[in-house]
Amino acid sequence: MGLDMYAYFVPKGEEPNEHNQTEMQYWRKFNALHGWMEDLYRERGGEAEYFNCIPLKLEEADLDRLLDDLKQDKLTPREGFFFGEQEIRMADFVSAYGFVGLAKSLIAMGNDIYYDSWW
Repeated sequence: MGLDMYAYFVPKGEEPNEHNQTEMQYWRKFNALHGWMEDLYRERGGEAEYFNCIPLKLEEADLDRLLDDLKQDKLTPREGFFFGEQEIRMADFVSAYGFVGLAKSLIAMGNDIYYDSWW
């Protein structure tokens, strides 16, 4: 049990479902990225008590901001029973950089990008 995190894409304008989404990235207990996504969810008015199993659509501007925050080392670890260690692994940062590039390419090809988690 723990924090499992996913990014996937669907054809532009379609609501994600089990038939049209394609997983593009998986992270395990990268709680700093999950916290960043939760902050974005809350900025957009998200009110669920727990940011868990809530698909979050990512726009190109969000990806640009994420990239900037990665470069400036602004992602901070978050606490949580299922969230794992507080130390950020270099492999997590590298995968996040790759995710941003792939996501932007997929948007340019006519897809929507979503982040989701389960803990």
